[in-house]
Amino acid sequence: MCDEDDTHKGDDVPLRFLYNDDPGADEELILAFLDGLASKWGGDMAVDTLAISSLCVQIQTDFPHRDGLEKASVFKKMANFILWFADKSPIAALPSGLDKQLPEVLRGIRNYQNVLVALLIALDGMMGAELHRRDQQVVTVTKPIQLSGHSIIDIIDAISKASPSTGFNLLTVLLEQIVYKTNPHCQYDLIELP
Repeated sequence: MCDEDDTHKGDDVPLRFLYNDDPGADEELILAFLDGLASKWGGDMAVDTLAISSLCVQIQTDFPHRDGLEKASVFKKMANFILWFADKSPIAALPSGLDKQLPEVLRGIRNYQNVLVALLIALDGMMGAELHRRDQQVVTVTKPIQLSGHSIIDIIDAISKASPSTGFNLLTVLLEQIVYKTNPHCQYDLIELP
């Protein structure tokens, strides 16, 4: 269950990765992250920097959480980021060598390159996050967030069909459960369903 009362302070995300007071700082961090990915993947990525600029403003405008950006959990912040990144589609192409190595089923998904990159940024951004729970407990995401190849393909496929206005709540819950899978100490007590 997604707890609407969970809050996350943006400065707890490593490098205060997203949702800085200055969207330009977010832009610089995203572009540096993309450069790192391109280097790791052995090639250049075709990146629309104007789309990145627009994205960095948009993720903070009309944030979809009822209590606003400041009280939103890291899961809500990252869900919003992923959906807007996919919507703005700043990555025209992945490095060609990497792209050829990806499974054909993944390459067949509309906008897969943007969803994949957004998901990688979000998973990285959730590492080390402190979660301020409703029960006043503070827990930290300490263990690496891991997914199976099958799950990654299905998640990318699902996100590619969502929009910022329709996918926010479900993606928030999905990110929460992904983190809890490898960080069970962050999860609230489980309940038995009737």
